Amino acid sequence: MKNDQSTQSTHQFFYILGFLVILLGIVNIFQIQGSQLALTEKVLEAKEAARPADLSLITLTPSVCPSCASAAEVIAAVKGGNTNILNEQSVDASSPEGAQLISRYGITKVPSVILLGETSRYLTQQFTQRGDGLVYESSIPPYVETATNAVKGMVDVTIINASSCAGCINFELLIPQLKSSGIFISRSTTYDQESKEGKSIISTYGITKVPAVLFSSDIEAYGNEIGQQLLAAGKKGADGTYILEQQTPPFVNLTTGKTVGEVTLYIISDKSCPSCYNAEAVNLPILARLGASPSNIERMDVSDKKALDIIGKYKIQKVPTILLTGDTSAYPILTKVWPEVGTIEPDGAYVFRNVQLLKQTYKDLVTGTIVAPPPPAVSQGAASSSP
Repeated sequence: MKNDQSTQSTHQFFYILGFLVILLGIVNIFQIQGSQLALTEKVLEAKEAARPADLSLITLTPSVCPSCASAAEVIAAVKGGNTNILNEQSVDASSPEGAQLISRYGITKVPSVILLGETSRYLTQQFTQRGDGLVYESSIPPYVETATNAVKGMVDVTIINASSCAGCINFELLIPQLKSSGIFISRSTTYDQESKEGKSIISTYGITKVPAVLFSSDIEAYGNEIGQQLLAAGKKGADGTYILEQQTPPFVNLTTGKTVGEVTLYIISDKSCPSCYNAEAVNLPILARLGASPSNIERMDVSDKKALDIIGKYKIQKVPTILLTGDTSAYPILTKVWPEVGTIEPDGAYVFRNVQLLKQTYKDLVTGTIVAPPPPAVSQGAASSSP
């Protein structure tokens, strides 16, 4: 009897054990299937995330401005991104369809680009979300302002020169610099102050000094900072034109009719001293830093009669040297500094005498000797380390 009970208990144990094994197997199957399902979902999510955004691309172009900036670089960037352009079209901004797009997406400048479709999948700082589309508006002039249909950023430059002032600045040299900085110059015109057109412009804008340069109001399309800088350096006319008059000498004062700051630079060299410093190459940059711009330059050798007369008149003892004559008082910094390097003569001539301050080779006309600068001092540490 006991054996039967023991056998029955054993059977029950194995039955329960078998049931547990089957149950664990079922659980494992569900776990494996769940893991596989989760992995499949992640793979699908990764594939979806990597899938290119399906987009439609619309370019709004300004027919009234063939010189306007192109949106080609922006379009190339879109196509080069993780995108699939389903269709692409170009719409004239002045057409009924263009007007509808401008109104729908609040576009203020063209050229512009509109992206439609899976816009949430295409992230870029160049575009802004407006309704169901992503919109790029040109920030580079020239462009067309949609509210007025006016072209902005095509700058007209007018230059008034002073033909009577040989040393005055030539504002025409400014044009290539403006173009290279990205400013679109649509027209550049130069007039002489004595011409009919020049006189008319001078009168219209109340110009008192020439040379002068005028920029049309379109210069404002290139940023508020440019306008502020122009105002700080000049003035603004009633029509929005910016006027810059030459403020540093030399210039022509139209009120007095005189040229301010016109000076002549005399350079005296000595061809018998080939090792002597180059007075022109060394001193011209120094004069420029002092604000002086010679209108005329006369070069001479100590053996020339005119040089001998100047040397005798001002008792010059060291060459090469320079002297300035003319309206030197127009350069206040030069006037302040000059007594430290030379003399201001009773007739107004500025004579450079302390040539040794340059630490260059020069000739002493009194002794006839060539004076070379002393060798640089050797530090004690360097001297003690030498054999």
